[in-house]
Amino acid sequence: MGPTDVRFAQPPVKVVELTIFFDQLEGLQASHLSQLREKWRGEYPQVAELAPSAPPRNNVTRPTISGPGSGTWPCPEVQFSTADGDEGLAIQNDRVIRRWYFGFKEYPGFAALSDDLLSRLDQFEHVLKTELGVQGLTFTGGQCWYVNEIENMNDDELAVGLLTGWSGTVANTGVRRWSFLRLHKCDDVELDGCSLTATVDGNHEDSPVLILDSLTDDVREGEGPRELIDRAHGQLLREFMELTSEVQHEKWGKE
Repeated sequence: MGPTDVRFAQPPVKVVELTIFFDQLEGLQASHLSQLREKWRGEYPQVAELAPSAPPRNNVTRPTISGPGSGTWPCPEVQFSTADGDEGLAIQNDRVIRRWYFGFKEYPGFAALSDDLLSRLDQFEHVLKTELGVQGLTFTGGQCWYVNEIENMNDDELAVGLLTGWSGTVANTGVRRWSFLRLHKCDDVELDGCSLTATVDGNHEDSPVLILDSLTDDVREGEGPRELIDRAHGQLLREFMELTSEVQHEKWGKE
């Protein structure tokens, strides 16, 4: 069984964000999303418009001021969310984002989440065709962002575990009072065209969290959104297995 085939009965996943990127859409405005507002009103009654998010870290393109007439502001990031804020979507002129906060809810697995993301993307593409005459998006990347709560240890222990491959302890390394650690790997062949960031954040009331962020903007011939998000997730899962210990895997019910 390879790293991407691993399943856990009780994974430590608490938050997931999946994103598909595409070339910027000239002229897209929040008003063009009114069909989606009506379609999703029952599921996502809360709607907000925020300043556009920055482009992916490997892409230097900035949002442009464009549109009919003398020019328009860039499309905001339009967020659709549930009343309790535990689930939602966001759309702007270069991406579709799907977000989940699980808390004590069961994590349904990546396959179910990615299927949902791609279904929402299809609905968005239909709106683009009817509202703007866009016949298809040019996809530029995929991103997976996972927050995992690592119980029964403090932030110092988690940071030292990641840095030493779980061969050291806080006592014998002299590390004290860690609250934040960030590790980054840049794109190369071993990462299957992805770049990955691992962060330990101890600024929480209970257990520290291990945040994994996997991004691919290396679009290969024949790849669509499913292939891009699958590749980003595959690398994220490989890294998760490498960074965490066998003892933890057993505790989470490795299958």
